[in-house]
Amino acid sequence: MDNTSLISSKSLQMIYKSNIFIILIILLSFYLHLTVLFQLADNSPYFFNIQRQTEQGHYINSAEGLLNGTWPQNTPFSLSPYYSYYLASTFLIHQDHFMPRLFQILLGILTVVFTYKIGCVVFGSSVGLGSALAIALYGPLIFYDLEYTVVAHMTVFIMGALYCTLAYRRNQHRRTVFAIGF
Repeated sequence: MDNTSLISSKSLQMIYKSNIFIILIILLSFYLHLTVLFQLADNSPYFFNIQRQTEQGHYINSAEGLLNGTWPQNTPFSLSPYYSYYLASTFLIHQDHFMPRLFQILLGILTVVFTYKIGCVVFGSSVGLGSALAIALYGPLIFYDLEYTVVAHMTVFIMGALYCTLAYRRNQHRRTVFAIGF
């Protein structure tokens, strides 16, 4: 066996191991999110019965008003309208408090993937795996992925924009600039 085939088989093994590890990290993140979701659902009296005078309650009121055709009632937006549109669209799919949180869990997992990709691009695959594991285990992010706030959305958008910026540095396609701006 010559040196080039030995090097290529070692690099293929490393890529294979990295893919297995990132899949395991993603599954761990999904498991932790669901565990916290069900723990909060069973133990928190306000998790599904959200008080209407909180930030989460205002987003729910705005989404329900949007679905009823009465929002924003000729007043300026008291909160960012994006999240109210998101809640309204998920309430159209299924009128419960589980579906928006399930979508936000998927956004949290996408944050783990972006963290992995950014770490790989900037530092290498071992740092990418370590940073993805750190984000997957980070308790406050898991908790806020399950709340009716813009944290889950903003985190994934920022990480996506950062990854697109790094990708643009390599390939310089115009559609990448559009993705960064979005």
